[in-house]
Amino acid sequence: AGRPGADGVEMGIGIGAFVLAGLAVGAGHAVQARDARRVADLSFTDRLTGLHNYAHFADALPRECRRAERYGHPLSLVLLDLDAFKAFNDRHGHEAGNRLLAATGRALRGCVRSSDIVARFGGEEFAVLIPGPAAEAMEAAERIRAAVAAVRVVVSGGGQAGTTISAGVAEYVPGDAGARMLDQANRALYAA
Repeated sequence: AGRPGADGVEMGIGIGAFVLAGLAVGAGHAVQARDARRVADLSFTDRLTGLHNYAHFADALPRECRRAERYGHPLSLVLLDLDAFKAFNDRHGHEAGNRLLAATGRALRGCVRSSDIVARFGGEEFAVLIPGPAAEAMEAAERIRAAVAAVRVVVSGGGQAGTTISAGVAEYVPGDAGARMLDQANRALYAA
């Protein structure tokens, strides 16, 4: 277009090509951004249960504690552990154990609010961060307990089996970045 003697048609073609190239680059960037978001989501998701994983929980805990402190709102934690999971695996096999973990993940998702953060904490342990007082966390723990008690998975021989779940609840105390709350919930879980 900077060539002396270029006419309007050549200018129009040049501008059109420039616009099309910009659109193509923009579309490619959108695809890359979508793929990057998908990879990031997968890196913070437990593949077996579909819940957030420990890495996501470890990032969320101090952030949610800071938020609770900043706004003066209560924050509670529920730690959960499938009862006698090793015995379940020994009796029914690891595949049945995996089905039980996946079904437990679905039950947990059905019992929490969108504002709660639920994660697989490790092995057969789960954690739920609940924006609210310990009384709300106790109610959530009871809903989860009842839902998990109703879970049944197919085991070898065509039968069905399940287990129960124990919980420990603690409320955030401002100034401790969540360590005390985690310790208290863990001790309560152990006592349960």
